Amino acid sequence: MSDIGPDLKAFFTAEAHRVTLREDDPVPFVARRATTVQRRRVVVASMVTLVLVLGGVAGFAALRGQAVTAPPVTSVSPSISQPTQSPSPTTSPHPVAAVTAADLDSLRIPAGSSCRDMSSAFAGPVTLADGAAQATGGAEILTHRTVLADINGDAVTDGLAWLSCTSGASGYHEALFDLVAGAGTTAVEIPYGPDAASVVSGLQYADLSDLRLSPDGSTLVLTADGFGAGDASCCPSMSVVLTYRLGGERPRFLDATLRPTETPSASVDRDAILSAPIEPGVWAS
Repeated sequence: MSDIGPDLKAFFTAEAHRVTLREDDPVPFVARRATTVQRRRVVVASMVTLVLVLGGVAGFAALRGQAVTAPPVTSVSPSISQPTQSPSPTTSPHPVAAVTAADLDSLRIPAGSSCRDMSSAFAGPVTLADGAAQATGGAEILTHRTVLADINGDAVTDGLAWLSCTSGASGYHEALFDLVAGAGTTAVEIPYGPDAASVVSGLQYADLSDLRLSPDGSTLVLTADGFGAGDASCCPSMSVVLTYRLGGERPRFLDATLRPTETPSASVDRDAILSAPIEPGVWAS
């Protein structure tokens, strides 16, 4: 009772006092007894009400000391049966077709080739037919030699094409192109002349005179006639050997060295070179 307020305490005391029966009460005994029963019922009801009120007060006091946390609401999604999808068939990538001799005979030569006479005699890119292309004035592009080999190391045969170009009014210039399997028909030039000039002092330009592959196919070796500033077009003063590493996306230039000059190109019968037999195991046409 000490925990309740003064108002509730007074109320309870008053109710208890009402039911107290005195001996000098003038109400007859029966009436007093009925009245007493009624009062007792009232007292019991009042006490029940008081207990409920006290319980509510105590609960409210407890709630003031801590936050009310609502019970977590669990969302239950209806189970929906998903249709079973059959696994898609695994498709293997389309194999890359190897380069053939016919591919090299129908190369598409891009404009701006170092075949210096070609850019003036032919308009834009040139597509070879049976290994050759002609233009007015005697200009032509001829396939000198071709070789089939794995250039980029993907175990698929690629190709190299050695082309001879002329405007018809001047001598021939040699260009070298590679065609990688899967790259279509447009060839990419191997800039052996600028590569050699980057190493050999005094070299103005070079013309390819020989091409070899190492026995293991990892190295491309070129030999070129080197022309200095005072050399006539008939008479190169240098012979340059260039080495390229194969097995990457493109042939990678390694080095260029000079070797003693051999017989000048002017004394060589070019028709005999073009008709020379192909060396077994090295060249393919």
